[in-house]
Amino acid sequence: MVDVFISYSRKDEQFVRQLYEFLIRSGRSQNDIWIDWQDIPLTADWWREIQKGIEGADTFAFVISPNSVNSEVCYNEIEHAVANNKRFVPILYRDLIDEADKAALHPAISSHNWIFMNDRANLKQATQAMLDALETDLHHVREHTRLLVRAKEWAESERNNSLLLTGSEIQVAEQWFTAGVRKNPHPTDLHAEYITTSRKVAHERQRRLFIAATAAMLISLTLAIASFVLFQDASTQRNRAEDSASTAIVAQQEAVAQAMTATVAQGEALFQAATAAAAEADAQRQAATAVAAEMDAAAQAATATIAQGIAQQQAATAVVAQEEAQAQAATATIAQGEALLQAATATVAQGDALFQAATAAAAEADAAQQAATARAAEEVARQQAATAVVAEEDARLQAATAVAAQATGAANSSRASTLEAIVSRSKTVLLRYDDRTLVFSNLDMDEDISLRGLQFVQPVADGNDLVFDAEMLDITESGLRLAPGQCFQLWTTEVTLLEQPDFCESRRAWLQLGAPRWFWLNDDPNATFEVRRNNDPIATCRIGDAECLVILQ
Repeated sequence: MVDVFISYSRKDEQFVRQLYEFLIRSGRSQNDIWIDWQDIPLTADWWREIQKGIEGADTFAFVISPNSVNSEVCYNEIEHAVANNKRFVPILYRDLIDEADKAALHPAISSHNWIFMNDRANLKQATQAMLDALETDLHHVREHTRLLVRAKEWAESERNNSLLLTGSEIQVAEQWFTAGVRKNPHPTDLHAEYITTSRKVAHERQRRLFIAATAAMLISLTLAIASFVLFQDASTQRNRAEDSASTAIVAQQEAVAQAMTATVAQGEALFQAATAAAAEADAQRQAATAVAAEMDAAAQAATATIAQGIAQQQAATAVVAQEEAQAQAATATIAQGEALLQAATATVAQGDALFQAATAAAAEADAAQQAATARAAEEVARQQAATAVVAEEDARLQAATAVAAQATGAANSSRASTLEAIVSRSKTVLLRYDDRTLVFSNLDMDEDISLRGLQFVQPVADGNDLVFDAEMLDITESGLRLAPGQCFQLWTTEVTLLEQPDFCESRRAWLQLGAPRWFWLNDDPNATFEVRRNNDPIATCRIGDAECLVILQ
């Protein structure tokens, strides 16, 4: 058994391999994921392996795309998963735009909650949602899979009773079935038949055991009666032997008396004859005693056998009574589970009706979604235009960097910071300057940027700092805000206003200066000035670079 079976179209293999690698990194082994990478013709043996893979998986994951919803193999895999009440985890990889693709989607996929992996911005949340779905109610799902696999083996072996549940397994399966009718996925009809048949066969096995125990008891009782009869016969023969011995003794005494009154020779002969008769009688008495002892031992053994048979019969009776009680309780549990399953089926039918109503509402909302998609496309085009402007500025920045190739390591650090700012472009101002003009440009395409609190600090030779503060300009609060794509300029009075840069959507003049300078603060191109906001340093710019990016937090 495995954790998840992934159904997909071969045309989406690149995405599915990324999904597979993510599941491996999350702690699952290759044996926990059933996925078919081989593009081979559909044969009976191959399709049976696919079916076994679905039956042995706790979860059926379906990758949704225009390719997969139009795949016959994918459709058949969904059908088999539905037939076996598998848990579904639909994963949206590519949107279904065409009406034909939406119509081809299997109804079972539409009735489950989707995990949206078509938006890379939400990919982290989507992958975590998939892991949570695989771990939900794990004990119930694994027991569903285990019992389904065993029930399939039993059904395919022409319902061989040796593959049924036995002992405590039956009671555990009955408890799972009763609780399972309230959970998703529900038990299948094969589950119910397999568990019910296991209980019936176990009950029949117990009945046969009771009959066998009763027969053993009757046989033991018959042997005991026979042993008792033999014992009585042995006692009778022993009594007869003792009587014969007594008669022989009397005869011997009479012979002795006769010998005393007869002649010595005749008396001796008679005495010898009597002695021989007495010896023979004594031998018969000893033989009879031995037979009686043997019969007595047999009687004691028969008595012990009777006691053991009675004990076995009492134990078998107790076992049968207990099993009958368990069988009655199990029958009541299964009846209750079947009633709950019928109620759950009615609830599912009601849910299907609600889903169809929701599908109609979703179709009505589809037009609004398409309008929103058009607006999003317009915004994407605007973002792409802004990206082209940034690319142009980056080219100009690279040219300026080539001119300043002999600059210090601090300049290289400034260049790296500039490139990183171009990539992020979050609340970023581009400063471009020479000895005659300064341009402020808002590179953020979404939000206004406030220049309030902005300061330019330049150390001078006398040890003091020359500070130019944006607050010194006689401009209103709205004038201190740069709209997206908007630029401001400073220029000297000795030159004509420069042409507006291509990347500026609009321009506004701030101030004209009275003398030409490198950024109006220092004549040395290797000097640097510091940009601060509310006295907090946010950037260091080199005058000779001719431009500098400032990120406003």
